[in-house]
Amino acid sequence: MITFFWYDIILVPGIAQGIFLSFMLFRLDKRNISANRILAIIIAMAAVMLIGRMVWARYPPDLSYQWSLIPDTTIFLFGPLIYFYIKRLLFKEENGIPFFHFIPAITHLVIVGIMFQYSKQDYDLLIYKGHLNSYFLTLEEIAIVLNIIYWILGYLLIRKYLKQGSENLSFKQNTVNYLLYLHFAILICLAMWPIGFVHRVWFRGSLSFIDYDLIWTTIPLFIYVVGYYALKQPELFRLHIETPTAKLQINRLKDEETNQLKKALEMVINEEKIYLKNDLTLSMLAKSIGASSNNVSWLLNEVYGKSFYDYINGLRIGEFIAKIENREHSKKTLLALAMEVGFNSKSTFNKAFKLEKDSSPSEYIKNNQLSAENPEYELPEAV
Repeated sequence: MITFFWYDIILVPGIAQGIFLSFMLFRLDKRNISANRILAIIIAMAAVMLIGRMVWARYPPDLSYQWSLIPDTTIFLFGPLIYFYIKRLLFKEENGIPFFHFIPAITHLVIVGIMFQYSKQDYDLLIYKGHLNSYFLTLEEIAIVLNIIYWILGYLLIRKYLKQGSENLSFKQNTVNYLLYLHFAILICLAMWPIGFVHRVWFRGSLSFIDYDLIWTTIPLFIYVVGYYALKQPELFRLHIETPTAKLQINRLKDEETNQLKKALEMVINEEKIYLKNDLTLSMLAKSIGASSNNVSWLLNEVYGKSFYDYINGLRIGEFIAKIENREHSKKTLLALAMEVGFNSKSTFNKAFKLEKDSSPSEYIKNNQLSAENPEYELPEAV
């Protein structure tokens, strides 16, 4: 008779989706192949761990303890693999992963190999008498610390990319949002892990609302995040991320070439209003005026004194203010208006508006007496 546990409702869909996603990512034959393969390995490892957990919950006496130690190696692999997945996705670095990142995993495998010198009966006796408790505790402590360190390093990579993007905007906001949600899902898993560890070691499992099964239910969370974005925005796993480039030389163009480029830029800005496209990138703008990305970047930096990001967002803020002056906010939310002028997220709009006008959108409207004519309309504190 098959036994069902409450957490099967969460684990089974996570396993099924993990197997499907890892297979799909391995099969993708377009861009971001290197990053996708790392992600496929991460998801496959998570699915295997979840399968192992379900089997162990049902047949613990029938499994050899030495063999059960081998899957524990994965807890030393998640951190570096996720870190290098972010690095390759954002910065297109195709170099191999340095060997030292795998030293903890290899060390654990060596120790597991030593454990196989014992018979199953002798090994079970060591477990029963608690002679290996110190090793297991140390193993988990090191794994928790390393995973937290790699999580922080991954977050710093995203921050670094955002900072470079704010200076040269040639990044995909959707991709950054996806990575932030993925990183947050991983953070939840990391938060539950040390909580469960402390609960087992210090409280001896006395708190009924925190148990080992609860920790396992958080693991499918990041699989669901990847699955959600794979359905909603499949281009995230195929697109080419444009990495911000360094500042270009001052005397890149002659005066005549500069003037021609300025006229072409002003035409697509004033007549086509290309800045209203929420997926606009530096390369798209350059293509629309028949110039190279480097020349357009130079023009914006040296002639207009702005990065691509600041230049485009400044135009969008101007368009937003025009809509406010036309009282369009009496019929639509500020967020809806922000989306109409090219922004694709609330946080990006609020940050850009604050930098441009040194106030929030609602404060700007109040200070300039642009409130909606409807007396019942209340301005939100934030979009």
